[in-house]
Amino acid sequence: MTQEPKRDSGARSRVNNELVIRMLMAQPEGRRWLWDKVADLRVFSTTQQFGENASLTTAFLEGKRSVGLALLADMTRLCPTEYGLAVVENGARNDHGNSTSRNRSRGSAPERADGADDDTSGDERPGGTVLWDD
Repeated sequence: MTQEPKRDSGARSRVNNELVIRMLMAQPEGRRWLWDKVADLRVFSTTQQFGENASLTTAFLEGKRSVGLALLADMTRLCPTEYGLAVVENGARNDHGNSTSRNRSRGSAPERADGADDDTSGDERPGGTVLWDD
């Protein structure tokens, strides 16, 4: 019984992972799923904790963040154009997947039919993306 020469399973795995990321980034649903995973891995939030066992919790969260940063690096390296789309598509959402629009989050006046926002507080980019809100 002869055995096949061992193939470089690490390289094959890397190529498969890159293919999966490219496939996910090609579709809006895939970009949203990846964005949610990166957010769940604390890439867009702080990991610093305070109180009892804070150093252990912070270390655990930094480990999660490290995985998220590696995924984010692959997304930007493999699919820079689609990553830009993901930023635009998910820019109006916070880490919990909720819209950050002032009208929806504060329960104030209903949205206009044309999608415009009558509220002028805060600084906005063209297209209504809020840079900060008071």
